[in-house]
Amino acid sequence: MINLEKLLGFILACLLTALFLLFYSCSASYHINKAIKKGAKIETRIDTVRIYFKDSIIKDGFKEYFYNYRDTIVQNNTVYVPKTRYQTKTEYKIIKEQIQQDAKTDRVKLKQDAKTERKEIQAEKKTSWSSVMKFLAVILGLVALIIILLKTNKKIGL
Repeated sequence: MINLEKLLGFILACLLTALFLLFYSCSASYHINKAIKKGAKIETRIDTVRIYFKDSIIKDGFKEYFYNYRDTIVQNNTVYVPKTRYQTKTEYKIIKEQIQQDAKTDRVKLKQDAKTERKEIQAEKKTSWSSVMKFLAVILGLVALIIILLKTNKKIGL
């Protein structure tokens, strides 16, 4: 069996607690003022918009049409909320990591460019006629030395 007095007392206590919390809690203006103190900015932009519509009047038994307009004021509130320390810290961290990544890719690209440039220069040096002529001159010099030694009948002491 449910005790009716206890049930009504419980409901009354719940209602009184809800009312107490409702009136005791802080208002929206308190939070707005607190945000403004911390650096929030509320900007209001007001625009006027004309709304045209077709209207008619019955005059002397004839329907007469004309265009009319009404001005409507549109108000937009934009709120700028400053960033917290954590948000600015993470932004700076992301920017720093991006700069480091860009520097790393630039270094790798410079190394690759220098390497390809070196290879091109070496390839030009290998196929140049001056190096071929030097090599032929050395060979001809050795052949000439061997011929001279053979004609003079001197033995090479190895």
